[in-house]
Amino acid sequence: HNPGWRKNSAGFWFNSRFGFGLMNAHSLVSTAYNWTTVPEKIVCRVKADLG
Repeated sequence: HNPGWRKNSAGFWFNSRFGFGLMNAHSLVSTAYNWTTVPEKIVCRVKADLG
């Protein structure tokens, strides 16, 4: 147990030595596996005579 844990203004626990704590690798991999990515970028180009 480390006494340096404090709750920040957003309500998250933070430690000056450990940051926000250890990451849960299983949760990270599960989230990454099921992550929905954004669709591929579509670029539209239009030539216009404004004169």
